Amino acid sequence: PPGMPSLFRWHVLSLLPILPLGTAAVGAVRERTARVKMRGTNITGKKAVPAGARKKRATRYVKAHFVLSLSALYSAGFGLASIWLHKQRLGRAHLTSLHSWLGCATFLLWLSAYLNAQPHVWADVLRDGRLAYRPRWLWASASHREAGNAAYTLSLGAVASGLMSPWGQHALGKPLCLVCSAAIGVLGTVVLLPTLRTLRQSQAKRWRRVLPPHANCTKKGRLMRALWCRFSVGK
Repeated sequence: PPGMPSLFRWHVLSLLPILPLGTAAVGAVRERTARVKMRGTNITGKKAVPAGARKKRATRYVKAHFVLSLSALYSAGFGLASIWLHKQRLGRAHLTSLHSWLGCATFLLWLSAYLNAQPHVWADVLRDGRLAYRPRWLWASASHREAGNAAYTLSLGAVASGLMSPWGQHALGKPLCLVCSAAIGVLGTVVLLPTLRTLRQSQAKRWRRVLPPHANCTKKGRLMRALWCRFSVGK
């Protein structure tokens, strides 16, 4: 809107690509694992893709994930710095709203996911003790994945809370803010549903290890068996 302070304008503009970048980053790394598993089998009778081609394809997805997530991190950092300087100029207190807390938590989680990835990416360089550009693109880390998923989830809340703030409703109108917030909720559900399904599957595997299907018929065994059946997938 006309008359918007320049620093606040930069805050808004820098955070506009957060959701597209974060969504694309999640989709890229998820597509990498899905494609490798699907095309590496002969269930349909088709010739399996060679291991070298599968590795190249997976590497491309991971590189795309890296570029997209790093771009989202830089955008969030620039937006955070802009609003901090804006409030400093006005002499206003920081972290006084839900939107500000969600935004800071999103940035910190995104930063932690990035820092968590570095020992895995540069594992070969650290092992050899020589300075060289030899990143390892294919690796897995539960803590990196969990931090990234949490950062993306909180980014949805940060954007929605910004839209529903007094400024957002004044600039865009309450009806449009409500529609956009609902769309963000739908987007988050669609993107995070496979993650929740994977989490449930991992929980079911833990139940299978703890309690086999032929659990004894004691009271405790029946309770554990009922819980196992409740969380088990495909039973």
